Amino acid sequence: MLTHLITPTTSEMNEQSFQSPVVGMLNFWDTKMEAFQSMRETLRLFDSDLQLPGVLITTKGSLVGLIPREQVYEKLGRPFGVELFLKLNNRQFYEILEISTLVLPSTTTVDEAVNLALKRDRRHLYDPLVIEFPEGYGIISMYVLLTAQQLILQDLFTEVNRISTRDPLTLVNNRRGFFDVVHQKLAEIREFNLEYAYLMIDIDKFKSINDRYGHLVGDEVIKSVARKLSAHIRKDDIIGRFGGEEFIICLVGIAKEETLMLAERLRQDIASSFFTINGFQIRVTISIGIGHSQGAENTLDQLLAQADQAVYAAKNLGRNQVVFWEGDAGRQTSRKAFRREEYELLEAPDPLAEQTAQGLLRMLYLRDYETEAHTLRVMEVALRLASKAGLAKEQVESFRFGCMLHDIGKIAIPDRILFKQETLTPTEWAIMQKHPEYARELLVPLTYYQHAVDIPYCHHEHWDGSGYPRGLKGEEIPLAARIFTLVDVWDALSSDRPYRAAWREEKVRAYLTEQSGLLFDPTLVPLFLECLAEI
Repeated sequence: MLTHLITPTTSEMNEQSFQSPVVGMLNFWDTKMEAFQSMRETLRLFDSDLQLPGVLITTKGSLVGLIPREQVYEKLGRPFGVELFLKLNNRQFYEILEISTLVLPSTTTVDEAVNLALKRDRRHLYDPLVIEFPEGYGIISMYVLLTAQQLILQDLFTEVNRISTRDPLTLVNNRRGFFDVVHQKLAEIREFNLEYAYLMIDIDKFKSINDRYGHLVGDEVIKSVARKLSAHIRKDDIIGRFGGEEFIICLVGIAKEETLMLAERLRQDIASSFFTINGFQIRVTISIGIGHSQGAENTLDQLLAQADQAVYAAKNLGRNQVVFWEGDAGRQTSRKAFRREEYELLEAPDPLAEQTAQGLLRMLYLRDYETEAHTLRVMEVALRLASKAGLAKEQVESFRFGCMLHDIGKIAIPDRILFKQETLTPTEWAIMQKHPEYARELLVPLTYYQHAVDIPYCHHEHWDGSGYPRGLKGEEIPLAARIFTLVDVWDALSSDRPYRAAWREEKVRAYLTEQSGLLFDPTLVPLFLECLAEI
């Protein structure tokens, strides 16, 4: 008879929504006896395997039920139990037990199985369960089932704890996770009087990315920046997303200069990278503020406040900078790889000229967002090379404006050509080569920029005369343009492009040397390589 079998309905099994591993994956026994066989034979099976939780009773391949181990020994332990019960066959004994066997499909989750097992009559709460497989039946003890659930709950607790300390977008530490790890590190820092630093990192003008490309693209930019930052830090360093477009890094066992070098590498890598997202080629820059201390000199809050003030200063200084906080009085010192004192202006720039230049650049940046990061990079390096090349101080201001406005002529280039991903046709290339002339036409009427035209107009001329727009050769090319051309090519080769990855540093230097006297002024190349060695 099968009247004592219980098979849960689909609705019963769907009552619980949490999905866990299925019972078919657990260890089980497949020990079975025929219904007509004697209980003495069944008892011998139990005596031979002390771990066996029960025996399946079948007849002609069909399941009659399950005889649990505990029920056998409980009945036999009664007065005259051996004499009474060992005379019976397995079916007769099973019917005397008056129990219901719980049969579950092998696809039942562990959580569902525990829930259904605990709904049984209290007298049989811990009896084994029968699992139905396509090819037969198996027996699972409540010990195995409850142990499996305990492991699931442990894993669930671990996962919940992980989720609570990880940023779901970037998978780095969230604010809570960051401080949990940092507080553990602080004990080691103070015990061994280690130097350490906090880097507060903010993605520049992130709102404009969301406004221009949408928030989904903005999220991908944040993820890409997080991957870049994570790739640079050391094994024992700690990174976290502080909120929005802000990240924070804790560097342990690191001196001031090493901290500055690492921060500058982060800044340069981000600024020189293309992020390809949904068909867009996006470039961003970051501002970094650094707070550095040793041992117990500062509290965590004090050092974080210093890093926060430093990143705020980096923003105010024009973004895409590394600023190091120094001094008990909160003095902020810009500590970039290229120091401004090397090309200090004789006098402050004319405010109106500065505003006009920024307005012109804004027109260009609104069309070509990635140009902004490129302009900032090449201007800093070009100013350093100009200082080495002996550019007169009275020419520095015009040189700076020339660097800023070097691509301003691209305003007049049609979008279909300026943003084309494929190789330009000869006709399109001829139009693109006109942007130096457009720059000259735009700037010459503006009196203040007449001396700054050399770079926008001539930075595509080559030393051997193969450049454009006029095919100037050698010293016919203005010195400012020769300086800038070298830096411009270096930056282009060192940066990712939609059509190729950035070149390795050694390959770029070899190319610059190879093209000395061809594309570049041969007297400037050694000076520029010196500049690179100092970065």
